[in-house]
Amino acid sequence: MKHLTYILLITSILTSCSNNGDNNSLGSSSETKPDTEKLKEHFMSYFTGVWTLSDYVDDLTQTKSPFKSYDKLNVVTEIVFSETTNNDTLFVASGLNNHEGFSFNIIFSEGLTKNSLKTDIADYYYNNKGGFCDIQVETSSSDTTLNLYIYNSDKSLFKKVAFKKIRANQPKDDYYAYGLTYFANKILFAGQYLVLDTNQTTSNVEFKADGHINGLEHYKNFSVTTDFGTLPENNLDNILLYKAERDFDVYLYKFSGDSINLYRPIFVDEEMIEYGYGKLVYKMVRQQ
Repeated sequence: MKHLTYILLITSILTSCSNNGDNNSLGSSSETKPDTEKLKEHFMSYFTGVWTLSDYVDDLTQTKSPFKSYDKLNVVTEIVFSETTNNDTLFVASGLNNHEGFSFNIIFSEGLTKNSLKTDIADYYYNNKGGFCDIQVETSSSDTTLNLYIYNSDKSLFKKVAFKKIRANQPKDDYYAYGLTYFANKILFAGQYLVLDTNQTTSNVEFKADGHINGLEHYKNFSVTTDFGTLPENNLDNILLYKAERDFDVYLYKFSGDSINLYRPIFVDEEMIEYGYGKLVYKMVRQQ
């Protein structure tokens, strides 16, 4: 009996030490939780809103031309988060080369680098056979970045791709400013204008980043073209002005100081593929 008492006492001490030494890289808790739930608690506050390629954000801010910046939109071009998780995964809406629809899942399982998770992005998208892709949250005192870490089959780093947050959330059924189009609308057109039309009539007009227009004749909405992988609008910057959801007019635009000039497009080739600048229709002078 004395020996049995000693054995039970030692077992109790060892069990207590084992529990007290149980630490997790994301923080410890007195309440034991599955790893998946711990990872969700840590990451979900970052996995919100709309993100697009940092290189594209920086380049478009400088060029003011989606056509000139289009070569920055390669492979996964945007990350649009949903609000709910599905067991151990999070669905992410995305796009390929800003031309094709795409989606992937974030898996709540730790990746190779600190503060990262696994994804199911297949190896052939980045042309690294046998490789895989993690997503990492990188924070600083001034900003937060999401990084896709693309690895080779031997776990060596093939490529790192950074994303910046451009919108707090993605409204449902967003026809005029979905994904990275919101950023193009915002950086290029959002603001107040004094607009002069072909009849020399002036009006006060407002363009909003979400694609709404106030005060411009019969136009109610707009969307800046960011996809130049289709014809015919594949050679010059253009904007779509909408009277209704499927009823729109195409205008070419040029920046001139604090003004934006909108032109009717004309085709300059027999195949009707390439645009050229036609008649000036609106001169928009920015007010703020």
